Amino acid sequence: MESRLSDAQVEALSREARKAKGFAYAPYSGFPVGAAVLGEDGKIYSGCNVENASYGLSNCGERTALFKMVSEGCRHFKAVLVCCGKTPQEAVPCGACRQVMSELCCSMEEAEVILEGEDGGRLFYSLQELYPHGFTSFRPEAAEKAAADLGHSEKMDSARKDGEWAKPKEPGTSGHDSENQAAHGKGKG
Repeated sequence: MESRLSDAQVEALSREARKAKGFAYAPYSGFPVGAAVLGEDGKIYSGCNVENASYGLSNCGERTALFKMVSEGCRHFKAVLVCCGKTPQEAVPCGACRQVMSELCCSMEEAEVILEGEDGGRLFYSLQELYPHGFTSFRPEAAEKAAADLGHSEKMDSARKDGEWAKPKEPGTSGHDSENQAAHGKGKG
C-alpha cells in the first residue's frame, strides 16, 4: 500500500515511536516496542510495551498509545506506526492490538498501520489488510461490510431489519429471546 501520509508525518511518527520504545519495560521478553498514533485531531500519541510477571497483565505498545489517545480526548486515529525488532516483519501487531485498532480507527480502509524495524525498513498496510474479519458488533457499518465480503449479506439485512443486533440483552441471558422470555415469565408458556 502507498501511504496517504506525508513524509514529514511518517518521520514524526517514527521519531515518537522510537522515543517511546526507549521507555519500554520488557524484562521478560527482552523485546521493547514503541508505537505512535496519529489521532484524527492531528496530534501524535505515543506508547511503549509494559510487561508484568503475570503475562496477561502486560500491555503492548500499540494499545498503550491508543489508550493514551482516548484518555486525552481523541476517539479515532488515522495511522499507527509500530517500531520493534530488527526488520519491519517483526513489528506486526498482535490480535488484541488489531482488535483495539479496529474499534478506534477512523475507517478500516483508510487507517494506516506502518511497521518499522531497527534496520530502517518500513511496511505500509491499511488496517483492513491486517485485520479483514475482526469482531465488529459495535460498529454496524463494519459488520455489514464484513458480512458482504463473506457472502452473508442476507443474514445481516434480516438482523438489521429485525433490530436483533442492536437490542441490549438482559443481564444473565444468553441472547435467545424465546428461551429468555419463557425463563423470565414474559413469554408464552
